[in-house]
Amino acid sequence: MNYGLTNGTPQCSILMDFIAEMVLGYIDERLSECLDKDIDYRIIRYRDDYCIFTNSKKDSDVIVRELSKILSEPRMRLNGEKTFFLMILLICQ
Repeated sequence: MNYGLTNGTPQCSILMDFIAEMVLGYIDERLSECLDKDIDYRIIRYRDDYCIFTNSKKDSDVIVRELSKILSEPRMRLNGEKTFFLMILLICQ
């Protein structure tokens, strides 16, 4: 698409949004099926952007690794420039 210049999922029409949602919804299901039930996590996805919340870096690494494997099947990948780990400490008194 766009002579090889397109990165990510095309977001130019309602049809593309619908197709992307079908594909990524399937990927979401596959991810939840393959993750260990002992991992405490929440994932929020808006279109093709994922926010993964966990209580440990180890768990987030497992989820990103599994998501990368699943995305590779339909020849998709995470954007390394937009993928990062952010640690927030909450201290309750």
